[in-house]
Amino acid sequence: MEQIKKFVMKYGIFLLFAVGILFYILGLFKYGVLANYPNFCEILKKTGEILAISGVTSSVLRIIQYNRIYQKALEDVIYSKTFLSKRSDLIDIWKNVSANLFESRFPEIHTPLLMLIIDKYFPINNNVSYYTDVKQYLCVRWKDENCEDNIVEIEEKIDLVVHTVNTDKTTYGTRHAVIFDEDLEEDKLKEIIDVVSYSVDDRSCVGESNIFSWKKENGVVEFCSSAELPGGKNEYHIVQEVRRIQNLNIDDFLNYSARFLIWNMDVEIEHPANLKVELFGSGTVKPFVPMYEKVNHKRWTYKGLILRKQGYTMTFNKV
Repeated sequence: MEQIKKFVMKYGIFLLFAVGILFYILGLFKYGVLANYPNFCEILKKTGEILAISGVTSSVLRIIQYNRIYQKALEDVIYSKTFLSKRSDLIDIWKNVSANLFESRFPEIHTPLLMLIIDKYFPINNNVSYYTDVKQYLCVRWKDENCEDNIVEIEEKIDLVVHTVNTDKTTYGTRHAVIFDEDLEEDKLKEIIDVVSYSVDDRSCVGESNIFSWKKENGVVEFCSSAELPGGKNEYHIVQEVRRIQNLNIDDFLNYSARFLIWNMDVEIEHPANLKVELFGSGTVKPFVPMYEKVNHKRWTYKGLILRKQGYTMTFNKV
């Protein structure tokens, strides 16, 4: 009985089609005694048509069902993490998927939107991937006690973890800029901005003078560092401290712009009581949240993702 049931389940559609064709032929040609019963032959022919069409329809539906199951299984394989991790054209796949997604939502601007995301916010041509737990501490003092010249000295310390895509050696760079007098002499640049300490995984880099550079252009003094992360792992603890001089008459703000993605950031500052300090988010999707505020001590935090080119602007005003 069980074997009969399995046979019917496996070949039932074909049997249905065959019986339908047989009924249709018998009704059409009226073999033997059937010639004496024309009405019965007509019924037999119609029944054959129904059975044959039912068999064909069931067969087509089963083929479609099998195709959907096969397609689903194939999609599960193609879009699985294991399969995708072995692809060498992930960027092209991501571009095609994103282009289709953006085109339906932003039909006229989807191309520049996609290129902006790839080129500006998620660059894929650098081994550095993102930063986490960024802590920035600033200490501001008047250059002279009377503060008549409106010049401040700022010690800026930043502590963060750099994450890389792979374990290759990687160049990690920073940039600081100060607006100053046009006639500032080249040999005075270090007096305006200089490195105090710089370490990668507790290894000091201050003695490696080749990784630091200074230049002046259009009244802007620029200090850059370019340290080599040794490779062999994907996380590096970076601590850098820079001392800078700012003339608040011509440069009364401090701007921080993320070079790579940042996950969570704290900013803390100590400053003279007669210096008003404010912080504003720059391009971030939400504001930096004040943690506490005293007359000479403030702290803000940002929980979440900060994209490249985003950050904050801090302003200084003597009161």
